[in-house]
Amino acid sequence: MKHYVKNGINFISDLIWQTKISGERFLLKNYLKDCKFDFYCRSKQFSNVYGFGRYPKESSQREIFLKLKKPKSLALHIVDSLAEVDTTDSCIICFCFDSNAKDPVYGYVFVYQGAISPENGEFLGSLDELKERLEFLTGRYSIDVVFVPDDIPFFNNSAFEYKLGVKFGTLFSEDDNILASEYLFFRSKSTHGAIRKLDRTKEKKIGAIIAGVAVILFAIYQITDYFTDEPDLDTVPEAAKPVVIQSYPANIFINDCLRNFDKYLIDNGHWRTKEFKCTIDGVTVSYNAGYEGDNVDIRSLLGDNIVMKSDTEAELVEKISFPHYTAIPSSLSIENKSEMLKKSSHLLDMHTDINGSHFDISSGYSPLFLYQNNIINNLYLSELTMTLDHDSGFMNWKIVGEFDAK
Repeated sequence: MKHYVKNGINFISDLIWQTKISGERFLLKNYLKDCKFDFYCRSKQFSNVYGFGRYPKESSQREIFLKLKKPKSLALHIVDSLAEVDTTDSCIICFCFDSNAKDPVYGYVFVYQGAISPENGEFLGSLDELKERLEFLTGRYSIDVVFVPDDIPFFNNSAFEYKLGVKFGTLFSEDDNILASEYLFFRSKSTHGAIRKLDRTKEKKIGAIIAGVAVILFAIYQITDYFTDEPDLDTVPEAAKPVVIQSYPANIFINDCLRNFDKYLIDNGHWRTKEFKCTIDGVTVSYNAGYEGDNVDIRSLLGDNIVMKSDTEAELVEKISFPHYTAIPSSLSIENKSEMLKKSSHLLDMHTDINGSHFDISSGYSPLFLYQNNIINNLYLSELTMTLDHDSGFMNWKIVGEFDAK
């Protein structure tokens, strides 16, 4: 999580986004007890969308975030400020956060199927980085429209619009003296995206709201500044000579395992995903019959690869052709990587077992989130397992791997 200031407002980005499961009862107090979150925000426009954060266990920056006054979720502020967004949309909302001519900062919020995406849901960076992210998202997801204010340089670039394969919804300012992004999103101090304490009994205590995950990530970045840059998740290295593979670099393994992850997740009342498991042998997804009584043929949803175990249980097995790779010796020893993972696990409240060169992580954070935040990007993975808690809507992940390639 990260902290930004705009027009005197403290904005928080990169919360942990969750969506209420249709038909399920949602109790915030259960999140406090079961998931140990300390604060949350909720969209006025999307009633099923929640963002959560935690207090850090230890950090020299804790005091800064204790002093923040009425912080807001940047993503929800953007979404709730734009009336054009429908609650069933899959869209991207672009904006200019800082129009400083020397080094402008641009961003987006990714709304997928009526909710802020828990993966790649929001971003701030340079114009080139924004364009690269748009190409990645539009290539991976079915997106209805990209909203582009006219203060973003590519707002009328039909060639780029064609390249993305989407329709641009151009946004304009109604005041010639105010840029479109400023006019639409930042000119007034609205209550959109307000972050609140999750523990309602402590609301009157001093330091009511802090951006916990931001401090966690700040601390992690401080102690991981020796990590080297890794290729993007959607970049596949060139083929090398065949070798006996026991694990793959995190970027390769995550990218190939989660390529069709959205397709595997089902909860339509008739069938629901029980467990997703990806190993070097491929993907196995198990399903249970839902809670509406009648039995709809799951093959109509996932095809003929489904194997019926019983009237109420089914399984999908798909092979993955992982690319071969050439192992590059790391400048970090196994001991250093192990110690780094222990520290990160402590800060993020993850359970991690380490046995020599092997590790086993149990986490509420997705492997993509951990990769993007430099927690596992220099490690080698052999298994990703996800079980879905249908009562809370949270995904619980098991990540297995080793510190060095064989």
